[in-house]
Order: sequence, then C-alpha cells, then structure tokens
Amino acid sequence: MLREPREHLMFTLRQLISAFVAPFILQMCVANGAAQDGPLVEVNPSGGVDAVDAGPPWRLPVKITLTGNAGYDDNADTSASNGGGSLYTSGGINLSYEFGTERTRASLSTYAGLTYYSDMDRSPFDPNVNLALSVRHAVNQRLSLTGSVDARYQIDPDFEIEGSLNRRSGNYFYNRDSISGTYLWLPRVSTVSTYTFGLLQYDEQVIGPQRDYVNHAIAQQIRFLLLPVTALTAGHSLSIVSSDERNGSSFTNSLTAGVDQTIGRRLNGSLNVGAQFYSNDNAGGEFEESGTAVSPYFAGNLSYVVGAKTSLTWNGQYSIDEFSSQSGGGRMLTTGLRLAYSITARISATASANYRRYSNDRPTDDVALDTSDFSEDAFDVTIAGSYMVNRLLSANIGYQHTRVSADGTLGSYSRNRYFIGFSSTF
Repeated sequence: MLREPREHLMFTLRQLISAFVAPFILQMCVANGAAQDGPLVEVNPSGGVDAVDAGPPWRLPVKITLTGNAGYDDNADTSASNGGGSLYTSGGINLSYEFGTERTRASLSTYAGLTYYSDMDRSPFDPNVNLALSVRHAVNQRLSLTGSVDARYQIDPDFEIEGSLNRRSGNYFYNRDSISGTYLWLPRVSTVSTYTFGLLQYDEQVIGPQRDYVNHAIAQQIRFLLLPVTALTAGHSLSIVSSDERNGSSFTNSLTAGVDQTIGRRLNGSLNVGAQFYSNDNAGGEFEESGTAVSPYFAGNLSYVVGAKTSLTWNGQYSIDEFSSQSGGGRMLTTGLRLAYSITARISATASANYRRYSNDRPTDDVALDTSDFSEDAFDVTIAGSYMVNRLLSANIGYQHTRVSADGTLGSYSRNRYFIGFSSTF
C-alpha cells in the first residue's frame, strides 16, 4: 500500500472539496431543480445540445475478433547491444459490446493476448491484456455525465502512458479512470468538472520504486460558445502524484485558456496554452529533492476526416513531467501523427509516428537509465496494411521502428519489428 502522511491527506481532501466537489454538487443541485419534461438531450463537448435519438433503445451483439501474427524482432529486449533478435508469434481475442438506452450510451472493449519469442533466454511469453469502458448518460436537458475506464497489463513500451519507460523493464499495470459532469448554464455557457485517477505499477522490484505512482487530478473548465463553430475555454486543474519512494507528494497546478474550432465538415482542432506550477514536499526522499518549478503549457490537436476509413490526426503537448521520479519537475514534449487511408474497398493502410522527449537538469539515481543530468528522446513509427479477404477474414502486414537516445549507454537502443498475420471478426 502506498503511504501518505496525515497532513498530506488532509491537504489533498481540502483541495478536492474546494476545486471539484463543491462545483459538482452545485451543478447537481441546479440540475435537480430543472424541468424534467420535454425531449431528452445530451450536452456535447462544444457546449451545445443534441437531441437524443427518438427511436427504441439499440442493442448490438458482442463482436468477437481473433488475431494471429508471426514475425521477427531484432531487439526484443530493447538493449543497447541490439543482441536480442528473435522470431515471434502472437495471438489474441478481442470482445467488444455496445449497449444503452435512450438516455445512456456505453461501449465496452476487452483484449487478451500472448506473444511467444522462440530465441530468448528470459521467459518467452509476454502477456497483453487490456480493458476499455466508456459511458455517457443524459440526466436532463442541461446535465450530462461521462465516465471512462482504461486498464492495461503488458510489457512493451507505450507512448500513451505518462511516466512509463521507453524500454522493456518487466510487466506493468496501468489504470486511468475518469468521471466528469457537463452542465449547460446558458445557451452559450457551460462548465465541465472532471476527476481522474491514475496508477502505474511495475512488477520488477528494482524498477517499481522509481516509477510506480498514484495520481489524483481534478479539473474545472468553463466554455463559451462564441460562434456555432468556435468555443472559448478557460480552466484550472490540480494534479497530485504520490509514491512510497518519493516519501511525499508532488503538486501541479495548471491554468489554461484555449479555443476549439471547427473548419468545414471535415476539419476540427483545439489549442490550449497556459502556465504550470510544480512543487513537491519530499522530505529527503531517495530519488527526488524538494523544490518548485514553473513552466509554460501547450496542448493542441487537429483532426481531418475524409470518410469512415480515411482520416489524419495530429496531437502535441509541452508540459511539466510530474510522473517520473528522475525528471519530476522537468519538461516533457510529446507529439504524434496518425494516418488511416482506405485505398480500395478491400485494401486499407495505417501509418503513425510518435515522438517523446524527457529532459531534466537535476541528478537522478534511476538505475534503469544510469545517468546524472537526464534527457531522453524516443521516436516510434509504425506502418501497416490490411486486405479484406471476405466479410469475416482479413490479412495483415506491418513494420515498426523504435529508436531511443538517452544519456548513459543503458538507455539508448534501436528496434525493428516485422510481422504478417490475420484477423477474423464474428
């Protein structure tokens, strides 16, 4: 169990009540006093409203997808010596189910898979299990509630996970859950209150103490619909990260302002800028010194949708890295680009590129990186193609390249993976 001193807990509770619970209760009270008659509606992210489908509740059966791949990994251990090449095979099953009523919509997806490496000295089996759940409920004409669950147990590096290592360091469990309430106060003004819980835990006893964390985050945002296609936003968030080894907690307050813009029927994007204020109350912990930091904040995304199977998306963020012990209070830059293209009715292709940079000018004792002044650059690109043989069966082929450059020889490596396989959906 992660321990936290009494005074840290009391401070955390006061912050949660003042920044999240009170505004959320106010929204619920106003919502309960609102008229319940009339058509049901959902509050959409832009602050407007959409009528809920008047038809009967929809039910879709469970969709089952079986996958199987075989390929070659020239550095399966992500080591600097690049000496761990191996053939591999993988298989898995995915179950997805969408369900709901006129007021409520929900989507559930689960995956369980296993990868076998034939030429490795370590355990040849790598697990990959994940679960994703999203729920949206229209309480009345003004209030809507949303919730999501994202849980993963795996071994391969994942660019989407905050604070995770960019190299293999044993199996790890990641969980991110959120709940939010959106309330439409006026036709053009709405507020969004959000609570997010995050957890990262490595199985390896050497890595875990330096990377494991528990995160509680609260956010309050106000939105103003300036034009039907333009929404202005302003918000504040508080993120609290704690772990046993840090012997305390870190606190990051963020103040942001932004705009959400729709350009035509195909292009939309958002931009948020602001400032972040980081502090930690570590009382002589092994991996982190007490201190504060101030940093600019930037986050943006663009989405261009041509059709159901053709789209281009980009996202980027520059912020304080509050999750990893060796660069807590340092800087993190992430950006990613993804293209999905339907070549013909049967042939489709996807391509993605991701870049992540950690930097910190303070010493670190992270044995996984073996470095003092810390900086790390990670780049990953994936290209894949699919051919639909028939309604149930598709053939797949793909290539993935990963390169990590870090201070210290233990942190740098390159990796190439090639695969061919199939997927069958019922």
